[in-house]
Amino acid sequence: MGETTRRQVLRTAAWSLPVVAVAIATPGAAASTVSSFEFEIPPEWQTVITPRVANTGTTTLTITVSVITDLPPRFFRIAFGDWTDLGDNVYSRAFTPGEVGMGPEVTSVPPRNGTFYSIIFLAQSPDLDPIARSVLVPL
Repeated sequence: MGETTRRQVLRTAAWSLPVVAVAIATPGAAASTVSSFEFEIPPEWQTVITPRVANTGTTTLTITVSVITDLPPRFFRIAFGDWTDLGDNVYSRAFTPGEVGMGPEVTSVPPRNGTFYSIIFLAQSPDLDPIARSVLVPL
């Protein structure tokens, strides 16, 4: 066996440093969670409005969507698919991390009387800021 040279010490240190850095960073990353979501209405809607919902965080979120409109009830219909109907045009569904889905679908058949009606979607999840999106339905 020979003497340990300065070069051997530096080479060993260079190889062990990334291993130590990865071992230190992993527990912190595994313990952190991020809650966030996106809620958008496609710009090309006609009489059917289907918002897009995406869980952009790292934890499962329950997202609640309220549909608020000044259209008389006989002029719109809501199809909520796999969303849970909570009553009063409010729907809820859990989204896993990274999941993208469609929100409750609103079909409007407004009377043709020359006015505008609005449809507002209010999406919210516990501990996050709500997101509101609205559209005007021309008549």
